[in-house]
Amino acid sequence: MNVFVIHYTPLRDRKKHINTLFGELEIKPTFITKYDRENLDEYTNTYNFSEERWNQQIYEIRDILLKNSFCKSVKIEDKFNLFAKNRFSYFYSKFILPKWMKARKLKLSEISLTLKHYSALKKIEKFNEPALIVEDDIVLKNDSLDYLKQSFLLCSEKFDYIDLGGGCDLPFYKDDRFIQNTNKFISLAVPRSRTTAAYMITPAAAKKLANGIFPITMPIDWQYQYIFKKMNFKVSWSYPSGFIHGSQKYFKSSIN
Repeated sequence: MNVFVIHYTPLRDRKKHINTLFGELEIKPTFITKYDRENLDEYTNTYNFSEERWNQQIYEIRDILLKNSFCKSVKIEDKFNLFAKNRFSYFYSKFILPKWMKARKLKLSEISLTLKHYSALKKIEKFNEPALIVEDDIVLKNDSLDYLKQSFLLCSEKFDYIDLGGGCDLPFYKDDRFIQNTNKFISLAVPRSRTTAAYMITPAAAKKLANGIFPITMPIDWQYQYIFKKMNFKVSWSYPSGFIHGSQKYFKSSIN
């Protein structure tokens, strides 16, 4: 299995951590170190802030982002209960765009992250089997290897993209369902992104994401969401997640 690690070069402890982690799984990862945020001068033409383009893309995914923000994620067995938070605020925000969703310039760290993922995607699109992309803050669980094996098979058979990193406690929809013969993966009725901490992806899907990233407009998880919806991706989430998203518990991050 090919594994690509999105890595910020100055964080040497994280590289050591990742090498130890995949050493336990007997996998040798490839580190993506190009495009650190201090070395983006030659790539300034890849990003030009456009409020019009941002608003056009946000309009397409606004309802999903609002549900992510206002709906409390619950256990699958609790029937995918959605509106556990303030319903009035949710419906109000459907008409008045909330501040956190309004157009803004991306930080260098966000542009760097996008370019690093793009680099990994371009490599994967040339393969003939699914590959794994992880960020350098993931943490192993006892059954992470089992998740990897199952997600590889599911991607080979029917899914374009399988999120393994979790994070953000995002909600499930009432029509999301456990995949038959598995107890760790959910087939999403509406294709949705979570974080980009860890995901298995097919070569064909990697090509579509790579082609849809430019011009860089939004943070990469939102950009993925836009492409997922536009191209009708077949997306699955691991549940519980296959890895722990380290930036939420163990590592500091400059990206929200």
